[in-house]
Amino acid sequence: MKEFVGIGARVCPPQDLMVIKLYAQYLGSLGYTCRTGACRGPDQAFAEGTMEGSGYVKLFLPWFSYEKDWIVSLRYNPQIRVLNTQTDIQAMNSVRDYHPNPDALKPTVVKLHARNFLILGSSSAPIICWTPNGAVVGGTGQALRIANDRGASITNLGNPQTMTEVKRQLRARGYPA
Repeated sequence: MKEFVGIGARVCPPQDLMVIKLYAQYLGSLGYTCRTGACRGPDQAFAEGTMEGSGYVKLFLPWFSYEKDWIVSLRYNPQIRVLNTQTDIQAMNSVRDYHPNPDALKPTVVKLHARNFLILGSSSAPIICWTPNGAVVGGTGQALRIANDRGASITNLGNPQTMTEVKRQLRARGYPA
């Protein structure tokens, strides 16, 4: 099964969300499955685009009710995996291992960061993300620190040159990017 990880910072410009959705739609049309976390912004755009391209989606949630209204609104039922703090010990430990200040985090934020570990999984799936100016920041930054440690392939659409190249590729394939 071909997979990609689609994640990003919640605050993302609408024009970039449109490109993210188109890119995910293209990948879905190639048979890719999107692994994502259901956050508003890029995560949801990656999921929706993948489904529109007839691909599958695996959602990794920090708790059962996370973004429930959005999930219920989907016309396709994604595969859902909810973090279990009792059994997902490696995911919980990843927060301490990779976050620059884990002791300052509230329990809900720890769960959000631990969920990032589950999104990445043990797969070598390429990571497509969006962070402001391509920086390693926020919750997405946690996933990127783990991915960098593993030597994963990362395409950050928040980097202006990367976004320009992806738009060019999409237009070449007939997408209105």
